[in-house]
Amino acid sequence: MSSFQKKQEIADAFMEYFRKFGMKKTIVNDVVKSLGMSKKTVYKYFKGGKEEALYYFFRKVADFYVKNLEDDLNSLPTAEKKLVYVLQQIYEISRPHIEANVADEEDYVVENEIVGSAFRDAYQNIVKKLLKIGMKTGEFKNIDVDLTIHLIYGMILESMKIIHQNHKRKIKDDVIDAVMKILQ
Repeated sequence: MSSFQKKQEIADAFMEYFRKFGMKKTIVNDVVKSLGMSKKTVYKYFKGGKEEALYYFFRKVADFYVKNLEDDLNSLPTAEKKLVYVLQQIYEISRPHIEANVADEEDYVVENEIVGSAFRDAYQNIVKKLLKIGMKTGEFKNIDVDLTIHLIYGMILESMKIIHQNHKRKIKDDVIDAVMKILQ
């Protein structure tokens, strides 16, 4: 088994436990035992333990979608429509994971930060590019791009917490509308 495959196997095992038990109740020793590996091997691949494994798993998910997103974006005529599409995709990708998450609220806050960081890191360049294009074309007002990305990130993270608390809550469109109002 290649190093990449082993790392993926470990990340997948952690994800199984996260989905069943949440972050707090996922015990590294239990994951190690289920894999038939030593703790040393798991920490060789994920020095940061379960937090790093969670980030790794969702960063791969986000990277996959970012890679496939570019073709879709080319078919959209404006930076505004492209940014709306990107934000919609983030919600569409994230919602099933949020709804399947069994973590209590305190645990979910930690998971949300880690997963949110993975998505932010994957999507940041494309959002930054779209903001700059939108300013250049006059679709968006002149803004501080880095600050705006942090604002968008914060709004998405907070809305994900609301969705976790109430799965029926439809908040995606409200957040996207608020982001677009800030930009215009």
